[in-house]
Amino acid sequence: MSVAWLWPCLLCVAFLPFSVGENTTTTNTTGNATDISVEAGAIDLFIVLLILLVLLVLSFVIERKKLVYVTESGVAMILGVLIGLILHYALPASEEIDFGEGVFFFGLLPPIIFEAGFSMNKMSFFRNMGAILLFAVVGTIISTICIGLLLYASYPVHGVGLSVLECLIFGSLISAVDPVATLSVFKKLNAKPLLFSLVFGESVLNDAVSIVLFDTFARFASSPTSDIGPSNALAAVGQFFLLFVGSILVGVAFGLISAAVLKHVRMEEYAMHQVGLCILFPYLSYFLAVTLSLSGIMSMFFCGIIMAHYTIYNVPEETASIVKGLFSTLAMLAESFVFTYVGLSVFAYKPKMEWSYALILLSILFCLLARAINIFPLSLLANACRKNKKIGFKMQVVMWWSGLRGAIAYALAINFPLTEHKAYIQATTLVIVLSTTLIFGGTTAPILKGLKLVEKEEEMKEETIETPLHKEEKKEKKEKRSLLHRKWKVFDHHFLKPVFGGEVKQKKEDEADEGLVVNERQEGGREMEWSEDVRGSDAGESRVEEGRPAASPSSYTPPSLP
Repeated sequence: MSVAWLWPCLLCVAFLPFSVGENTTTTNTTGNATDISVEAGAIDLFIVLLILLVLLVLSFVIERKKLVYVTESGVAMILGVLIGLILHYALPASEEIDFGEGVFFFGLLPPIIFEAGFSMNKMSFFRNMGAILLFAVVGTIISTICIGLLLYASYPVHGVGLSVLECLIFGSLISAVDPVATLSVFKKLNAKPLLFSLVFGESVLNDAVSIVLFDTFARFASSPTSDIGPSNALAAVGQFFLLFVGSILVGVAFGLISAAVLKHVRMEEYAMHQVGLCILFPYLSYFLAVTLSLSGIMSMFFCGIIMAHYTIYNVPEETASIVKGLFSTLAMLAESFVFTYVGLSVFAYKPKMEWSYALILLSILFCLLARAINIFPLSLLANACRKNKKIGFKMQVVMWWSGLRGAIAYALAINFPLTEHKAYIQATTLVIVLSTTLIFGGTTAPILKGLKLVEKEEEMKEETIETPLHKEEKKEKKEKRSLLHRKWKVFDHHFLKPVFGGEVKQKKEDEADEGLVVNERQEGGREMEWSEDVRGSDAGESRVEEGRPAASPSSYTPPSLP
């Protein structure tokens, strides 16, 4: 049974809280109540869906023409600015746009985050996990502190009397990078895989870290004793790591539960129920994490990783394709709408913003400086710990330039603690998001080409026409596999996959891993070359892979090649 109709319903639910104008109720002469808000809501949804339709067509044109100097996010922002300008003069001041934080955090953000974890290249992500964590966690903390302290010290220049805590809150929200435009250009130009992996991995985890830092500082701002002393700083560090680890555990737990349910409960003839479970478990992890005052973003991201590694192999190919298409479509539409709204807010946002051009210019300068203090020293540290695939200086420059600010930063600015300076923070954040997305995103292509960080055309064509059979026949790239990685693969194959399902590796490969783990202890670290299993590296690629049941989720017989 087809369940393709689910995504429009979810889309309408996601955008339902969006409103233009005030909801009013009137009574006619006969005494019957006429709910004007129903008609107003219908008009609102019609406008939203019409905007999304236009964005979908424009995105198709950009992809079809392979335009690298024009990005989808930039086009969405420009369209939003134009619509906002029209609404600003067409609507009364009392009926301008009011965008509640719940719409973003509960309606738009979850599908974007889940799709990022579900469709990412897991092998590349975890192979570079050390460097990604270094940039995403340590780098974000460095950026937050640098921006906050520099902004506080520059008070005589910008003249906005921000407290130290307000500056740190702003530093945490503006440290949330969102390189959607940059990653789009990376894909079109086939940028170096290591560069893509580092920028993508940092952006996903960085969002969660920024939100955790924002929440931590915001709680201090709302407490009676909001001074930052040694004891409070130590408590903040402990709270940060508690939120970080707790959020990951919640996401992993729900991902494993979903895998166990779909593996051991016979539901192969109930595609609708399978898709429903694949939708509900990520949202359960997100909302439980939020309920427990943890990071819903971090929880849902790791839930997506676990479900891509185990759960999705416990359902037939058709169901897996529906789940992937559902979340990919929702994520694309939600992302487009968010960037449109950012542009729309320039003219049509109800809470009026306060503009300080000195504060805006200094904030942009401090963001660039903090990004440099983050990327370049940490790259040296990462290279000192990496045996191969060093992060070159040219790659570091692109990573520095990829520090675009986007939806997360603006949503946090809307959620900024109520102070007399909130309007300044929102206006400054809005300008930074617009300028970095349009300028930095639009200039990524010439920088990549100038620094020669793109793959050859032949390799690019090979990537685009790959099928499972081509992947099998393609000469596999060889790299060194760490002892820890090999131990994990053996443990995963023998203990986790029998319980939770997942793609089954070839027996010879697993036996080689087992033998290598034992022999390496005896022979003092003998090196071994291994062939990367391309099929298991990306859950968002093809679903016609070995280990997937066609009808029965408990059957894992690999298909024989012709």
